[in-house]
Amino acid sequence: AGTTTVSNGATFFAGQNVIQGGEFIFNNGKLANDVEINGDALLTIVGDKTFNGNEMTVDGQSYSFVLKDADFTGSDTKIDTTADNLSADIEFSNGAGIGASADITLTKSADSTGRLTMADGAVSEGGSVTLTEGTSFDITASDFDLNTDISSASGIGEVNVKNTVQTLDINSDNSAFNGIYNQDAGTVTVNNGAKFFNGTNNIKAGSVIFKNGSFLNGNNILTNTAAMVIEGGANLSADSVVNLSGTDSSLSFASGGTYTLDSSSLTVT
Repeated sequence: AGTTTVSNGATFFAGQNVIQGGEFIFNNGKLANDVEINGDALLTIVGDKTFNGNEMTVDGQSYSFVLKDADFTGSDTKIDTTADNLSADIEFSNGAGIGASADITLTKSADSTGRLTMADGAVSEGGSVTLTEGTSFDITASDFDLNTDISSASGIGEVNVKNTVQTLDINSDNSAFNGIYNQDAGTVTVNNGAKFFNGTNNIKAGSVIFKNGSFLNGNNILTNTAAMVIEGGANLSADSVVNLSGTDSSLSFASGGTYTLDSSSLTVT
């Protein structure tokens, strides 16, 4: 129980380090051996460190971290390499996030639901995240740019845009995601070259805007007052569906123009 903080150049113990409860805050200190986080413990990593899957590199030395829960904050605290079978609940904020070289496969275990949460200030520089059964990629930041490719194994996993989101810009290829996308709020913009999710897309509120050069995929179910806007030059997958299930939901074409339907074209005047 309690809170342990390693900071100001201090070195944590060199023996077997198992944190089973309370909170372990790793700030500006040093490690002398591996650390295991389990039970109900919370790991908070602050500052400029590199987290590679279940390892953390401090001053050029890599240490094993077995995670259950973690908060990552700090401009250079990122997952930036291959992280196979990463079983953890991690919340990124204040400059922490997913690096451009990340290749993460998120898994669920007895101790972890397998969730990555992008909170206020989190960054998505690129890379990829593959979701497996029971795992999720949650966005709670009020303003977020998604530059990471999201995919799923066997059509499972969830991407959740929470009701705290105001704007979400999608700049990545999410066409290999066949799970469930849930949008509870926000203005979501799919930019030029970006590809929308290709599973079941439950758009419950807010709007989704497809810009020139973007790609509409998946089975899109709009309920309540949700809106979809397709601008000229957007690409419409031949097997994509837009279902207006709410009496006040809407689909509109922003202007007259040519919209690409796979190899064919749809002209709206």
